[in-house]
Amino acid sequence: MKLQKRMLHIDIAKSVAIIWIVYGHAIVQMQGSLFYDQYLDAQTTFMFSLFSFRMPLLFMISGAFQRKRLEYSFSTHKNYLSKIGQTILMPFYTLSLVFLLINVILSNHLNTPSLADMIFSLLLQQSNSNTLPSGVMWFLFTLFSCALLTYAAIRLLKIKPLHFLIFTLALKVFSSYFIDTTYLAFDTTSRYLFFFVLGYTFDKYVIQQPIYQWKYLGTFLAAYLALVLIYVKIAALPPWFALVYDFIRSLEIAGILVTLLIFGFAHRVALVWGESRWIKFFLYCGTSSMLIYVFHMPTFTIINKLAELARFDADSTKLLLLFVSGVIFPLLYGKILSYHKMTYRLLIGRDPR
Repeated sequence: MKLQKRMLHIDIAKSVAIIWIVYGHAIVQMQGSLFYDQYLDAQTTFMFSLFSFRMPLLFMISGAFQRKRLEYSFSTHKNYLSKIGQTILMPFYTLSLVFLLINVILSNHLNTPSLADMIFSLLLQQSNSNTLPSGVMWFLFTLFSCALLTYAAIRLLKIKPLHFLIFTLALKVFSSYFIDTTYLAFDTTSRYLFFFVLGYTFDKYVIQQPIYQWKYLGTFLAAYLALVLIYVKIAALPPWFALVYDFIRSLEIAGILVTLLIFGFAHRVALVWGESRWIKFFLYCGTSSMLIYVFHMPTFTIINKLAELARFDADSTKLLLLFVSGVIFPLLYGKILSYHKMTYRLLIGRDPR
């Protein structure tokens, strides 16, 4: 199989994750409405409890490509640090400064943090989504931290990937104790470093040979459905069993199972349909996942303001409007930005496609 075709499953998997992220955030925008209380509250709890594959999937993909860079295209330490600085850290700060400026200008019309809080978060509390100029930007700084720590541990300290993976698993087990430690994004790094290193350690099963055989996919699906059934029946189970289940859920095992399923099915889709017309949109969303991620929340702010001015009711139509615009509008912003490559590179960390 050609490398190009094999890599299509990555874009498909990323598109599934980013579309689901937009949908989840669109639901959150409905909080406080009667429609949310009647129809979405229970759905939100269920979704964030058991469909927690979105971030694990993205961190695993990033970790796998980290290994690809370090072991197959690595030149010097300076070049590598420059690469992750330009592609991850620079967009975090340039985009955050843009959002900070917008927040200051529109502070009378938007519910924005104070200028002091935003600056403090950018300097020291990079995962404090309540005071960052844009709350979703925590992901970029956390991703940079995961890349830097993995590089330091494996490349500089010569720790074996499997040994470092065990350490990150232990860190994740205790990550609930760091939930309020937002300094240098330690709370989110302690939670997601494990998935980054998991992708790094088993990069072959992410990039080159995802598990797509039906017998394994069936096993993953059965295990996931068992977790769903336990979740539904948890109130009727013994307390000790509930504690064990909560521990399993804290490791986001359901997220890992769904991630493996997505990789496997994405691989099958890529094999059968490749770049057929009907799947090109998902491939485009996958290659543009950065654009969708960083710009979908500002899009929500615009849609919410327009809906407020038009006295538009918070119902299923508004949810659909938020969801669709959150996916489509960032692609349009990216198209506009692509006409000025330097601006695009500063904000997105790469050249326009």
